Amino acid sequence: MSWVQTAVKLQVTERTATLLVLALLSLLSLVGCLAPVDAPVADAGGAPINRAPAIAPEQTTPSEGIVQLNANCSDQEFRLGAVDEMDLNDVLYVRWFVDYDGETNTAIAQDSLLPREQVTTRRVGTSFRLQFNSPRHFPNGLRTGANNAHQLEAVVSDRDFVSGMMPINRAIPEDGRYDHVWWLLVFSDDEDCPEAMSP
Repeated sequence: MSWVQTAVKLQVTERTATLLVLALLSLLSLVGCLAPVDAPVADAGGAPINRAPAIAPEQTTPSEGIVQLNANCSDQEFRLGAVDEMDLNDVLYVRWFVDYDGETNTAIAQDSLLPREQVTTRRVGTSFRLQFNSPRHFPNGLRTGANNAHQLEAVVSDRDFVSGMMPINRAIPEDGRYDHVWWLLVFSDDEDCPEAMSP
């Protein structure tokens, strides 16, 4: 056998070995993708770890932060489009608060439930319609101007809220985890509401 034939044979064998290694690596990565979605995560002692829900910011409308609103309109919808929860058996509890301060204003504006999801870690969220003239949402009336902003907050917990504990209406059990999103609402009343204007 000439040295050219030997070199070609070695090159073919080397190429085949490389392809085999790449195929094995691909198979190993696919096996990782087939692992159970809700495999328990354990601490050093082997006890399961509860993972926190996560509100999907890209599906939150309006986006979290400062929101300019027209006080002459009647309402505004706020939506948590999706919530990610790795623990598929957890029920998610959602509470909405307007101007919550933990002392004089602890009222719950709305309660919602996101049921257990056995197929995917992403759950369809929930929405809240803020009524501008509602004494339940604004017991002290609607304030206008940047210096008088209101705050709206949605809290998502993977355990039911506990009554009689601090912070009032927001306390969750020690093993519970939560996520929250908030909006700073700045109302102005210098324009008519577009939806109320006649065409």
